[in-house]
Amino acid sequence: MKHKSVTKFMYDIIDAINAINEFIGEITDFNSFVTSRLLTSAVERELQVIWRSSLQCDKARSHPGNFRNSAN
Repeated sequence: MKHKSVTKFMYDIIDAINAINEFIGEITDFNSFVTSRLLTSAVERELQVIWRSSLQCDKARSHPGNFRNSAN
């Protein structure tokens, strides 16, 4: 399996943040957010992407022999 580079993980994180911003849009009321299962599920999924990518990015930086640190 080909490993992703740190740069790719960072792009995944930025993409997930942008998706969350798009999903939330103009919502400023917490109640509106938590009462929408579709919205909360979508945001939770993107938070998982951020979490997983940040762990992999950290792992890649800690073990440079196992992961490439440059963009492909």
